[in-house]
Amino acid sequence: MNKICVALVLCSALLAGCAKPEAKFVGKWDGKATFPQKVIDFLKAMAPADQKDKIEEDLKSGSISLELKKDMTYALVTSSKDRTDTTNGTWTLDKDGKNITLSAPKVTDADRKEGKAMGATDDMIDAGNKPLVCSIGEGGKTMTYSETQAGFTVSVTFTKK
Repeated sequence: MNKICVALVLCSALLAGCAKPEAKFVGKWDGKATFPQKVIDFLKAMAPADQKDKIEEDLKSGSISLELKKDMTYALVTSSKDRTDTTNGTWTLDKDGKNITLSAPKVTDADRKEGKAMGATDDMIDAGNKPLVCSIGEGGKTMTYSETQAGFTVSVTFTKK
């Protein structure tokens, strides 16, 4: 009986060691975005007159969640008071295990039209067409994406649920 228990413990230890490194990142993550006041002011200045007052409220009340799936796809859900958007794509873990990259879907004509209506430039719209590289922290418990654009830095930190 003891031999069977020892064999089971050894087998489970070996199987755990064989798991792909990506496996520990699979699951649901809660995101928290940081928007400096300069970014909020910039977005308010770009927004149509009837949207200006909603910008800050939407940014502060919004939520972000990420699900990294076993099949190496992801779903990124952003929500505000009036809107929910889901972005889907694929994800990869780099060789040294320090970054996870979320692929970016192509910007559609509808995305471009909506961005233009909000006063965005082509460069700003196309910035959404770049992969998101998230730095892994706290032994895999957090991931942070940070980007500086037009002199402003916005970051999102995801925490594993």
